[in-house]
Order: sequence, then C-alpha cells, then structure tokens
Amino acid sequence: MSDPLHHLSRRSILRAGASGIGALALGDLLARDGLADVRHAQLPVAKAKRVICVELDPRMIAETLKQVQGTEYASHLRIIQGDAIKAALPYFDVCVANIPYQISSPLVFKLLSHRPIFRCAVIMFQEEFALRLSAQPGSALYCRLSVNTQLLARVSQLLKVGRNNFRPPPKVESRVVRIEPRNPPPPVDFVEWDGLVRICFNRKNKTLRSVMKTKSVLGMLETNYKTWCSLNNTPLADGPLNPPMGERVEAVLEETEMIQSRAAKMGVDDFLKLLSNSNRYIATVLAHKHDSRAEHGFFPVMRGRTGAKLLTERHVCHVMDINGTSIMCAEQHFRELVGILNLPGQAD
Repeated sequence: MSDPLHHLSRRSILRAGASGIGALALGDLLARDGLADVRHAQLPVAKAKRVICVELDPRMIAETLKQVQGTEYASHLRIIQGDAIKAALPYFDVCVANIPYQISSPLVFKLLSHRPIFRCAVIMFQEEFALRLSAQPGSALYCRLSVNTQLLARVSQLLKVGRNNFRPPPKVESRVVRIEPRNPPPPVDFVEWDGLVRICFNRKNKTLRSVMKTKSVLGMLETNYKTWCSLNNTPLADGPLNPPMGERVEAVLEETEMIQSRAAKMGVDDFLKLLSNSNRYIATVLAHKHDSRAEHGFFPVMRGRTGAKLLTERHVCHVMDINGTSIMCAEQHFRELVGILNLPGQAD
C-alpha cells in the first residue's frame, strides 16, 4: 500500500530495496506491502522463490500484472488487493514495505503477532517513529512502543532516507529499519504485559511508587483483582480488601527494589521482573488461603471492563466467559474484543 501523496525517487527505491533484498535467500517467500515501482519490484522477484504483494490501488495492480505478463516473473508474483492492516497475511519469510506512516504502529504489531513467525521485516518509517522502536532506557524517545517492540523483536537501524528523496518532498525525514521477531517469543501474556507497561508509562518520569499508588490506579487494580478472583472461583471476604491494595503494591515494589524506579529508565528485563514478582506475590497470598489457582497478579487484562479473560495459545484464540468456559473464536473477533477492552478511558 504505497503512499499516494509522496513517491520515492528511483535511486532511493533501489537503496531501500537493496536493504530488503540483502535479507533474502534463495527459496524465501517475500511479503511486500505496496507496489511502488514495477521495474524495481522485479528485483526481489528474481531472487525470492515467491513474492506476495498487498496493494490497495487497483490501478497499480493492473499495471503490475500488465508488465509481468508473459515474463519469467509472472509465476513468482501473487498480489492481494486490500488494506495491509485488515488483510489476512499468508506465510512468508521476509517482509519489505514502504508504507503510509499513519499505519506504522498497527502494522508493526500485526507483523509481530503473525504466526508462524517470519525471519525479518525491512520497513521504511518516519524517522522519529523508527528511532522510538530501538530507543534505550533513559533516552528522550524511550516510550511504551520501545518496550513492547523490544520485548517481541530485535530492531536495527539500517539507513536514513532524506526528505529530498521524495517527490514532492514531505516535512519529515525517514529511516529504514530491520525488525527480527524473537523466536521463540517470550512466554508472557502480552495483554497483561501491556497493561502493566501502560500504567508505568502514564507518567514515565515519576517513581513507580507515585504512579502505582494513585487513587485511580489502585481502584482499577482492585477491580481487576476482584474480577480475576470471580473468574477463578476464588472466595473473597465482604468489604474492603485485607490487606489493602496499596499495601500489596508496596510489598511488590519493595521486593523488587523498584520503589524509586522510573519507567523512563527501566528496560524490558526490569518490567519482566516486576510482572513476575507481582504474580508470585498473589500466588503466595492465595497459597496461605489453600488456593493453588493463582496464575496472574495485579495485571490480568488491565483495561478489562467485565468478566472476560483473554488467552492466546499460538495459532488458537480463546475467550473465557464469566463461567470459566473456554470458547474458541476467529482471530478477527478476538482482535475486535481486544479493541473493545482498550477503548479510551481505560487506564490510558
């Protein structure tokens, strides 16, 4: 899906394309987002076993098919007409894309959730977004996007593409980035993980103690904890929690020695430690109540409204209803439900 307003010059297409082709090996399946220029699109077709393009513009598709018709490339090229965010992507080894910058974040996480896991993606982004993907703790650009991406993938900055390489020139600079998913992926419930990271980065320069012990966050944690207990048939005494949620949060932060830590300077390992210790603390509390079903801590579906726990098990999506019954559902419906749980106003 190429940008209709700004087009790369041929020289820049060759440089950006070379970055992607360098990642190709004979026998690879290449997924390509957009048909920027048919003649340059033939370069990866010549090396890859097969090229799968996702393109929204029917005129570009017609021109491409016209130019490859009767050539050696025709049998190696498959074109999917549609929106790259909405289209179901088939199996591929390498993804090369020059995208509209407004879909950068959705596309990154669509690719990182793609199964089976691909080898790498080489994509051009707006410069600031690209730098955020690989930003390190303590830098001005370090944010929730940085943590979530680096949990799931390794990110390398390949080259800078100046604005003068576009016609007409845009107002922003661009960069080409290589993204390599971690394989196997980390054994983390990403919905739970994102809930924790979202809270911590709500005020990333404040201490975790200050962020976690605000009235709104404690109220949400307590509501989520009670919902989790209800889903798992864990009895709770009537009235306020004992000990209160504030004391529980304090205990976790003390155990992890993170009371004075700030999200802006915490790496992926620090967030994993915090999440793990919170879950272990809850397990210890429930163990004293002779309950062995503690699987999650303070952060089960952080932005969940009602009794719905989401589970992902590789290719299969499940929704667990209020009675604890696991219901298989299509990935599209699962994503729609995640979208509902992430509506604005839920711990943003």
